[in-house]
Amino acid sequence: MKVLGGGFHLGGLPPAAVLVGAVAQFGRARDWQSRGRGFDPHQLTMKSSICQATVSKASYLASGLRWGGVAQTSTSVFRSLIPATNLRKRGSPMRSFLMVLLVFTSSVGKSYATGPLNGGFETGDFIGWSTLGDTIVVNSSFGIDPFEGSFQALMSNGPGAPNVFNPSNVFTYSGTDSVSGLSLEGFFGLPVHALNDFSQSINLSFVFEGSGIKQSFTTNTTAVLTFHWNFLTDEAINSLNPPFLDFGFYVLDGNIGLLTQSVSPSNTVFLDETGYRDTSVTLSPGSHTLGLGVVDTGDPSVNSALLVDGVSISSVPEPSTLGSLGFGIVVLLARRIRMMRRH
Repeated sequence: MKVLGGGFHLGGLPPAAVLVGAVAQFGRARDWQSRGRGFDPHQLTMKSSICQATVSKASYLASGLRWGGVAQTSTSVFRSLIPATNLRKRGSPMRSFLMVLLVFTSSVGKSYATGPLNGGFETGDFIGWSTLGDTIVVNSSFGIDPFEGSFQALMSNGPGAPNVFNPSNVFTYSGTDSVSGLSLEGFFGLPVHALNDFSQSINLSFVFEGSGIKQSFTTNTTAVLTFHWNFLTDEAINSLNPPFLDFGFYVLDGNIGLLTQSVSPSNTVFLDETGYRDTSVTLSPGSHTLGLGVVDTGDPSVNSALLVDGVSISSVPEPSTLGSLGFGIVVLLARRIRMMRRH
């Protein structure tokens, strides 16, 4: 079994397709037994079922749909696993079962969540993301291990000169300067002064400059978006009031959230950091846009930065749908047993 995003697959097939194979093999074994051919336990395997399926592991993974391949594979799996006579025999229990399961898997196949693409930045760059300002993908040589994998995204409000707290940290990390707060608002699709209003709502000054990244994705089922972040700063926030003068933030569908907490000394070029924290948000079906950024407030001096890693989305199971499948399986198997006893 291999984990793939928020779901899992067996041998390259979605779990519902494997379920079909297991039940189909059970039905075939029972048919053989009822016809006096005996029961061979070695025939009750999912390996032979999966091998006969017409959908390869590569095509399923390439689809990027964690459950989305089910509907497309259901019919071919049925035909490769069940004798044609069982399917054509009108009124047979197996035919009825497959028809109900086909409807179920078709509906499950439509419940998927795509992206965010390259959420772990493991390509070593920003493929799948849009960027603005001082943004770069770094590895552990930056001084902090990525939350997962080998890479993480870094964005800063550099160049940050002068820096009275940390004079050596006055540069950008990508070679591109950060941009104005107004430019960031346009980049994230926010109204004019939205970042300033948010900054003032947490008792800070106006936004001077910053950088950010964003990506849009779609889910047609309820899903949970999770990302991991680490805010780094030279603002000497242990000795100032308010406790920070720069801040990290996220923008989800036009709503701004704060990514700044208490800090401790950092092993990087920065003085302090929060360490990796995580944020999770439940999403409704539809199109969404996630933005992540960091800004200077009040002045262009003193650097701060935001590291981001492990941006992922996972589907939320629907108990009612799974319950309906379970009930349908029980009813259909009971019917099949009764039919077999009559013979």
